Amino acid sequence: VIEATAMTTLGNVYVSAGEIQRGVDQLDKALQIYEELGDTQRLCGVLHNLSMAYFAQGNREQQQAYLEKSNALWRTLDDPYGLAISCHGLAGFYCDQRELIKAQQLAEESLLLHKQVGNENGMAEAILNLALALIRSGNTRRAIPMTKEAIATFEKLGHRRYVCNGLQTLAFAYYSARNKRKAYDT
Repeated sequence: VIEATAMTTLGNVYVSAGEIQRGVDQLDKALQIYEELGDTQRLCGVLHNLSMAYFAQGNREQQQAYLEKSNALWRTLDDPYGLAISCHGLAGFYCDQRELIKAQQLAEESLLLHKQVGNENGMAEAILNLALALIRSGNTRRAIPMTKEAIATFEKLGHRRYVCNGLQTLAFAYYSARNKRKAYDT
């Protein structure tokens, strides 16, 4: 397990440094070890990390394959927190691909799971994911108050980076609603 954990960490470092193929190679080795050990929870984590490596590489097909496989495995475990994070990542993928019904369903599932485990930050992130899918669907009326709710939660928790993400989403919502003045003021 220690060797696979080290490979996972090294793989993530390589991906972050832009050496994506070296990172993928390390993550693949960790994946093999976790598969041999039958450690499904860590396997799910590495699958998610591989999806992010393929995202960085611009390979959406592989990104989707690893996100889907990770999500399917999380569903076999009794781990609502892990499944919530997986649904969140998959919702973001589908939102980017403009598969907005799937994105909304997964964001709503992520929100419910984060509520179940009491993760306020996760709930607010899921709300932003849902709001983004709603904005892209043209439902800015519903998305704007949701986005404001998420921003308020991030402010309460002191998570400035997430506040910035929320403000970007809010500006996008106002812009999409053709309220350019509020978009620029946000």
